[in-house]
Amino acid sequence: MATLTSQLNKVLQYLKRLSSDLLDSCVELFRFLPIKFKLSIIIGSVVIFVITAFSILVLQNQRTVIMQRMTQVSLVLLQDLSESVKGDLLLAKDDKVREAVFRLIKTDIAGLTRVAVLNHKASQVAAFDHFGREFKIEQPLRFLKVRHFEVAEGRE
Repeated sequence: MATLTSQLNKVLQYLKRLSSDLLDSCVELFRFLPIKFKLSIIIGSVVIFVITAFSILVLQNQRTVIMQRMTQVSLVLLQDLSESVKGDLLLAKDDKVREAVFRLIKTDIAGLTRVAVLNHKASQVAAFDHFGREFKIEQPLRFLKVRHFEVAEGRE
């Protein structure tokens, strides 16, 4: 273990020395460039930095907007599904509910990974993933406590 640590230290010292030498040679090269080249390099670097900074800000803002729109679309889909199956749920026509849920999942909406319907007793009526396979909801009672709906990025 001690030899591995000493070898790592030697490698780190070598890399540190190499980067220091490289930086020194770049500074030395920059020092002897004509003023036109120096200004061109500096202005180009500033432009690239500003464009990159603004791009990052715009992309973060757009990601937030897209997630908000996905939440709105998902809410509309869920409200539509709710309206279309509530009569069938009250009459315990589980086959029609399963068909409606399956049709919704087969519309292949980007970001829609799972759809499930529970009845008033919190028992599962229909649940499909984005491949059209049924799945079992673990602890369905916890879904009765949901008050706020939001789309989360990168989670399934």
